[in-house]
Amino acid sequence: MTRFPLLSTVFAIAPLAALAWPLAQVIQPQLKKEVTPDIIEASPIRRADIEVRSAHSFESCKITIGDASWDLTTEEPYGEIHFPLPESKELTVLVEVVWAAETPETALLFEIIPDNLTMRSHTLWGQKSATEELNFKWP
Repeated sequence: MTRFPLLSTVFAIAPLAALAWPLAQVIQPQLKKEVTPDIIEASPIRRADIEVRSAHSFESCKITIGDASWDLTTEEPYGEIHFPLPESKELTVLVEVVWAAETPETALLFEIIPDNLTMRSHTLWGQKSATEELNFKWP
């Protein structure tokens, strides 16, 4: 004897219907909060990585931003700095480097990589020493 077709269909669909509700809850897209970058931009103090690279090893390298200064060495030519960035987003950096007396004319590449801003770099040329005031501006 065969079953009633409607009853066979209900028995086949019942397990699928029981799984439909939990599956719909898992697949449902979650609403995400938007993070506004304005909170990051409003901070007057910035963190940045600085690095200097030279074709010849240098005796000393001093980076000055405002009243703060950092000394870099040939063994550790990089560092992390914290500096105030005005609303105009202009930064003046003084870079002073001294090479050994017998060093020929050489270059020093200075890079600053601030958080949430584009990297800036500049090359200084000199024979025994080089001092240059660099002006960087971000949009």
